[in-house]
Amino acid sequence: LDCSIAYGAAVSTDQGVICIGGRDSEQVFNTVFSLEWNPQTQSITKKDLPSLPKNCAYTSATKLGDVIYVAGGQSGLTPDTAMKNFWSLDLSETGSDDFGWQELAAWPGPSRALNITVAQHNGVSDCIYVISGTRLSEGADKSKTEFLTDVYEYSPLKALTDETEE
Repeated sequence: LDCSIAYGAAVSTDQGVICIGGRDSEQVFNTVFSLEWNPQTQSITKKDLPSLPKNCAYTSATKLGDVIYVAGGQSGLTPDTAMKNFWSLDLSETGSDDFGWQELAAWPGPSRALNITVAQHNGVSDCIYVISGTRLSEGADKSKTEFLTDVYEYSPLKALTDETEE
């Protein structure tokens, strides 16, 4: 890579590995790029993709169909910047004017970083789950880390149905 970066998310796709956000020792990034193996040149090709809506490290991501979902993370270097963000990027829109990150309604629970985000079938449809994470406690002792044990489900099928009913 052309710079030091760690603590981002990565998702495997047909377009290569998509690297999302991260940080170095001084700053948090909103950059997104793909790394793809080129068998002809025997090298890795890096391609820039649309940047995240906000700087983000310690996040997690998953892919469902052609859509990448990113949930949680920190916007800064310290745990007090844990976020309540839920973004999607539809890879099928690559090259179009609509290709960019969409801000989705976040879960009803608290902000979080170091969470898990996975795609899983719930018996009816494929869904995205945002699971656990950490954040600084609210109240008097804001230096205490809170370990979250909650789980939230997002159904793209239900979201699509709700949008078409409006």
